[in-house]
Amino acid sequence: MNPPRTSFERWGRYPSSVDMKTLFAFIVVVLVAGCVDQRAQTPTPTLERTVYKTYAAAMSAGGKLAADKNLAVNKKKAGAIDAYTQAANLAKNDLQKADALIEAAKIQKDNSRFVSTGGGKFKGTTFTVFDHPDAVRSLNTALELAGIDDAKRAEIKILRADVYFAANKRIDAHNQLVPEIEKKANKPIALVIREEMIALADAASTPPDLKVEALIRKAQTYKNFRDSYTTSADLRLAFEALKAGSEVTGASDPAKASALLQIAELARIGNNSNIFVTAFEAVTKLPKASPTQKHTAATELASVLIANDRIEPARKMLTETLTVPGLTVVERGGIHRLLGVSYVREIISKKPAKAAEDALMVSARGELATAAKLTKFKGDDLAEAYRGNAEFIRRFEDPRYFLLAHEQLNASLAVPKISDKQRSKVQYEVAETYRLEKKTAEAVAAYKLVTNANPQYFGYAQQRIAELSGAKPGN
Repeated sequence: MNPPRTSFERWGRYPSSVDMKTLFAFIVVVLVAGCVDQRAQTPTPTLERTVYKTYAAAMSAGGKLAADKNLAVNKKKAGAIDAYTQAANLAKNDLQKADALIEAAKIQKDNSRFVSTGGGKFKGTTFTVFDHPDAVRSLNTALELAGIDDAKRAEIKILRADVYFAANKRIDAHNQLVPEIEKKANKPIALVIREEMIALADAASTPPDLKVEALIRKAQTYKNFRDSYTTSADLRLAFEALKAGSEVTGASDPAKASALLQIAELARIGNNSNIFVTAFEAVTKLPKASPTQKHTAATELASVLIANDRIEPARKMLTETLTVPGLTVVERGGIHRLLGVSYVREIISKKPAKAAEDALMVSARGELATAAKLTKFKGDDLAEAYRGNAEFIRRFEDPRYFLLAHEQLNASLAVPKISDKQRSKVQYEVAETYRLEKKTAEAVAAYKLVTNANPQYFGYAQQRIAELSGAKPGN
């Protein structure tokens, strides 16, 4: 019997066996090479600093600053980097210093700042400078420490590879880290990373979980800067690296699951349902996989089952997943949304009598209501939860799904204390739902009700009106 079709294939045809030569469809995109001076030094803070007296105090402050939602992003990151820099200088041993530099580099990897200049070649311009060179210097400083073991060095090298990946997407006249590395190494940055990750994966001193991480990064080197694949050979080589990662002896379940989930994504790109299903099934058989990994595998497999009208097994899988400890509210809500889909799909596939159909619709409504109410949100947040329900359910493109989507949007508009800004956003989605139903007149009328209380969605609505009716966007 052929395996069930995947959700990305919907009702189309699918391969019945694994053929490695035809497994991977590919998107042809030019591989952009790209990526600086790697001299080691402790990062230098740029803001006036709070002086910390102990290593523990500086590390604690860095963590709190990085997590503080009330601080502006640039201030939060600069303050955290400064705290970790001080921690590195206050460290009592090399391991403490390495940990402080690693934390600093994690923030520097994602940090950037606007720089303005009034003269020279870039006169009167403002541009973005990324802190990738600082991250590399922090990590190189850590690698030079004599008092750290091979496991810590592997952790540092894996993080440095992540910095290289991030920097390779940000090459311009002001961000020359990767071009300088490539010039020094006389090879593309992808090959620099790949060779180092291969060495890590092959080293007996590298812990099993870090071997998996190294093989995952090796697989990433076959992607181009747009995170797609230039050739089918690159896609196949990425698959082989991930497969090796999923089979590392002694690796933990979460590490193996990470590789398997990425294998499933490759199968999605290659439109291969066999490997797609097999990879997710393997994750579900790893008892110590993380709650999020179990949720991802279960919901993807349930989507496959629902798409192939295997409703009861899908519902059983989803119900069992709800019992997994540690799921977030969002993850639990996603399961309830998919359960709602299963009831509508049962109507479509079984064509029951009117009374049974009505009962199934009641069940679908109940699951969607649970998804929203799980959040315990109020006001705009609750309205947004109902709006999310509608956006999810309407993608299945059946009149019953659209009916439920409208009901969820009406519930959103009826939320007490919803702001005018959120109301405008929800009203836009009302119109979008009509448009997706191909009800042009109703869609245009609904778009006209979107107010300028939310300028972004008002602008979207005006564009849609112009597209659908030929009228000029106006106030």
